[in-house]
Amino acid sequence: MKKRFGKHYLTLSIPVIFFLFLNVGSEVCAQVSISPTTIFVEKPNNFGSFSIQNTSNRIQEVSVRFKFGYVATDSVGNIYMNYSDSTRARRYSMTSWVHAFPRSITLNPSQTQTVRIMARPPHNLTDGMYWTRMYVTSNPQSSLVGSSNKSNVSANINFKFVQVTSVFYNNGNTKTGISFDKLYLQRTSRHLNFLSDVKQTGNAPFLGTVRLKIYNQNGKMVAKNTLMTTIYFNETIKLDINKSELSSGDYKATVTFSSGRNDIDRKNIINAKTVSKTIKFRIP
Repeated sequence: MKKRFGKHYLTLSIPVIFFLFLNVGSEVCAQVSISPTTIFVEKPNNFGSFSIQNTSNRIQEVSVRFKFGYVATDSVGNIYMNYSDSTRARRYSMTSWVHAFPRSITLNPSQTQTVRIMARPPHNLTDGMYWTRMYVTSNPQSSLVGSSNKSNVSANINFKFVQVTSVFYNNGNTKTGISFDKLYLQRTSRHLNFLSDVKQTGNAPFLGTVRLKIYNQNGKMVAKNTLMTTIYFNETIKLDINKSELSSGDYKATVTFSSGRNDIDRKNIINAKTVSKTIKFRIP
């Protein structure tokens, strides 16, 4: 926005805020990158760390903050973030006792900074895995308004991005697992949705992988889908197959939950028993 004061012009900076989650972010919009994308604060020192790199060509101002929340689903498997569960926050949140050092930094183009995460858990903490959501906010450093350009209209738009990831703390005897009673099929005009109502059975989130495999009547696998997931409590997990992948005939679908994810070091995974269900269906 530009305002005129006599013969002089003032160029105003217009802030625009974008929220980017790591699993759906766009490289076109990214101003900084963080690694790893899931952070574990480990005993006995109660420290973890991650790196922030400025991937833009401008100086970036970066800040870190924490808020309790977790991924949940509705009854048909649609994903949303639950930030309002105060009961579970009292049991599992580490937000009030986790800190980032430094909490705010300035990065030159291509510069990388290591940030340490320190946990100061209360005494007599109940066994289980605790967590919080970490918000890494970045925006270009504001430029000083000059006086050399007095005749041209100009405006600076600053983009503020927030990347959100998870921080975990494993305390004492932790265990996790998945149970589900049945696998069922939901048909739409374009997709076959395979849904599982699952329950997390321990005191720690299930960090795992869900695999859907479709077999024809001759036992040959003809379609598949894979989902890396974190299951915190009770959820409905949905995997879909495009109908165009299958011709008319009889089929069998198997959905398997197993612990471990390709994006998380195996040492940070709490092992759980592999569980699976199978259903038969027909394409007319």
